[in-house]
Amino acid sequence: QSAEAITQIGTNGIPIYLKMLEAKDSEFKTKLIKQLNKLPLVEFDPFTASDRQQAAIWVLKTLGTNALPAYPTLLNMLKQDICPTAIHDALMAISPEDESATQFALNHSNPLVRLSTVNYYDRRRYQFDSIAIPVDDLLPVLRDPYYRVRWACVNALGLAAETNSSVRAALKLCLTDKGVRVRS
Repeated sequence: QSAEAITQIGTNGIPIYLKMLEAKDSEFKTKLIKQLNKLPLVEFDPFTASDRQQAAIWVLKTLGTNALPAYPTLLNMLKQDICPTAIHDALMAISPEDESATQFALNHSNPLVRLSTVNYYDRRRYQFDSIAIPVDDLLPVLRDPYYRVRWACVNALGLAAETNSSVRAALKLCLTDKGVRVRS
């Protein structure tokens, strides 16, 4: 029913969804939630900024290509470093084949954005075939300075390596090359 309602609202709701992606919890709210959750017998589950962002991503994914009018704004938000992990997920929900958002996110200065981007493809491998994984974009990420990003990249490329001999060779080379810190 909710997907049907989203479809009926259509692109008219895009400005609201974009605002939802920008949501941030105040420091006071975050501290209050932590304190309340420490109390025994108190069940407190507020609707947080993260919940709003995930709802907006779900809506944009439900709209699919109908949400393309939001794409330039989302790409600009990604470049301005506004909630970059949520924005990248939203961009991929609208246009999963777009390489410009992926390239920008994989080269982002924030390692959490790079990690989220690689994890996006790791999650996708369970839904789609290995062709959906941008192997050429991910191979350089094996040299990322942050081990969690490298580790996630190895996981994402693992499925592609099963069917793609060049990926298999690149992963094998990385595991034997002392200059690449995939193993650390």
